[in-house]
Amino acid sequence: MLFNTVALLLSCASAPALARANPPHQKPRVLSSGKETAVRLLYEYPLGTFVETIAVRPNGKLLLTLPYNSSIHSINPLRSNYTPTVVHNFDGLNIFVITEYDRDVYAVNGGGFSSSTGPVAGIYRVDSLNLTQTTATSSTIANISSSQFLNGMISLPQWGVRPSNVLVNDVAAGVVYNLDPISGKCVNGIKTGDGMAYLTNTGLEVTGGAVEILSHEANSTWFYDGFALRNTIAYVTTGSGNSIERVVAPAADSRGPITTEIMAGSLNSTSVAGPTVAAFGRTPWDSHILYVTTSGASNVPVDGRIRIGAQVLAIETKLCSWV
Repeated sequence: MLFNTVALLLSCASAPALARANPPHQKPRVLSSGKETAVRLLYEYPLGTFVETIAVRPNGKLLLTLPYNSSIHSINPLRSNYTPTVVHNFDGLNIFVITEYDRDVYAVNGGGFSSSTGPVAGIYRVDSLNLTQTTATSSTIANISSSQFLNGMISLPQWGVRPSNVLVNDVAAGVVYNLDPISGKCVNGIKTGDGMAYLTNTGLEVTGGAVEILSHEANSTWFYDGFALRNTIAYVTTGSGNSIERVVAPAADSRGPITTEIMAGSLNSTSVAGPTVAAFGRTPWDSHILYVTTSGASNVPVDGRIRIGAQVLAIETKLCSWV
């Protein structure tokens, strides 16, 4: 996903769970120990591959999207063999983002994209991928002809038995679509939690509710991309920063500082080369593990010269030291 150096908070409810007074932000500090040993490689793709997003299934398997590719890949991190398998192929689509909107049913967005010319406006759509049966099935939810480049996407909290609506972000137009996955009617890296919608934004071109900046890296050579939420803590991928940053916001009605720490990787390290998105495991065996996908630093080489294959990583957060 394509984002700049700003992590934002977009109000979704009248009772926010985080402090609302723009508390002071502290510069990131590097953790004292366990930073490299906590990172475990699950799989490395050939050089030139780019892993865009990840979704974690209820059974613990990981679903991966690869730009310039029309298929959804799967890895089982709970087994010893991490070789990806193809779950489903969407003919004619470059797949970007996948998110679960009902149990083991996913929204997948994609469209036209060229490695040389970039996104092709007007031909993006959102499909449904159903994995509840032995054989995966898909159908089109909506064609969004007005879109320029659909990228960030997340399901809203589910009410009752009805499937969740899906927020779909057009990163080029600065528009967020609220999509009903049943009827098909219809802000970078959107995440929801505690009545709020959390996002990172490429150009601050956000429309809608009030926006509050949680973390901002001014004049930085790297950018915030995707992230995972755990309570009021965001685990943010830094793209060309080659690291995972832990952003801790104060609780509701608190005026304490927002703290940031580099929990894995570093600017000139290949241990987390070009991270794109992050997601926590969903089973009792891996709920503490943060799964991270990377680009292999394909766009911005590590140390200006090193590119590696895109990777799927597991970060043992229990080995990280929050001192």
